[in-house]
Amino acid sequence: MEITLLDPESKVIAEDDSDGIFEFDEGSSVVYKHHSDQKVWYVNHNYNHFKESVDAFNSYNDAIDANQSEEKQLALVAQLKSRLIKIEDFQSLNNSYWESILQQCEWGQL
Repeated sequence: MEITLLDPESKVIAEDDSDGIFEFDEGSSVVYKHHSDQKVWYVNHNYNHFKESVDAFNSYNDAIDANQSEEKQLALVAQLKSRLIKIEDFQSLNNSYWESILQQCEWGQL
């Protein structure tokens, strides 16, 4: 999956390749919406944290390879998780978009 950053001044500030969109909620927090899911997923506290998180995820995508050993793949997932926790405190990852993404990475789906 790839996340593409768009203009942070527009309504939709990013999109993913599964037709999901990222936008601001009523405050400055970033949320994720997908047409197949009624849930609005919390993503990050603000745009700067969101951009850093997307950069971390895109770095993970660049590094991961299906031909790598499971051990290497899980090490890359752990590195991604560590970076995300540094950007947002750990509690913020609970029940969030990034927690769901990390699960999918751990299961080899991303």
